[in-house]
Amino acid sequence: MYGIIMKKSRILKVVSISILLLFIPVCLWLISFNFISGYVCAVFLAVCLTACFKFYPLPVIPFYLALFIIINIFLLPNSLKIYDAKRISYSERIFHGNELLFHEKFSIYGLNLVMSFFGSPFYPEASRETFLLAFDHKDNREYFYSKFFLKSPKIQNIIKSDLRNKEFKITWNTSDYAFGHVESRYALALNPCVLKIETDGSKIKYSVIVRIEYPAKAEIVLLKYPFRVVVEEGLFNYLQKIKWLHPYEAVWIYEENR
Repeated sequence: MYGIIMKKSRILKVVSISILLLFIPVCLWLISFNFISGYVCAVFLAVCLTACFKFYPLPVIPFYLALFIIINIFLLPNSLKIYDAKRISYSERIFHGNELLFHEKFSIYGLNLVMSFFGSPFYPEASRETFLLAFDHKDNREYFYSKFFLKSPKIQNIIKSDLRNKEFKITWNTSDYAFGHVESRYALALNPCVLKIETDGSKIKYSVIVRIEYPAKAEIVLLKYPFRVVVEEGLFNYLQKIKWLHPYEAVWIYEENR
């Protein structure tokens, strides 16, 4: 019985340490922006890892996760202030043709992943497209099968108003990106795109083709309240130029019976 208990304790220890190690790149990303929360979280991570090595089993994972969330929420106003200063500074340096340092590139690269992670509950399609920028793509294309784009009021109105055409160029305003806007989910994932309608016997096929890449310069306001969150897409365009991010074409497809 004692042997079984010790074996379970060792397994719990290994699992706890493995999960805690996943927080290391997250803390490094926070530190790369010089966020105070990154340094505080790193200190507590070191304490929890030490506790795991010396004492087991311990419920360190729920403790550290709760602590991590509380620290970052409490220090969020300070982090956003630092982020805005970095965003402006990086943009000016890139505009004048200066190279960023490795940790500065890492901070922007991590921001792309963080946006895709936190945006997934609200903008699952745009988050998926954003995440896939981190990888190379076969034939520079990715295919997705979903009817989500047909729920866009803009796309619905275009289809209803002109059924004679089979191909439409669709664009959204950057103001449509704002959280809570009726078109934000579609604008973030599809702007701009080409909508194609094809008929084949008893079936009708809808598809949208969108180039997934960041423009050279575009300031996007993602959130106005309770905090203003602004993203400068030109920072990610810089990562595209140095091959840290990989643009591609996304093709969304949906078929239905006529």
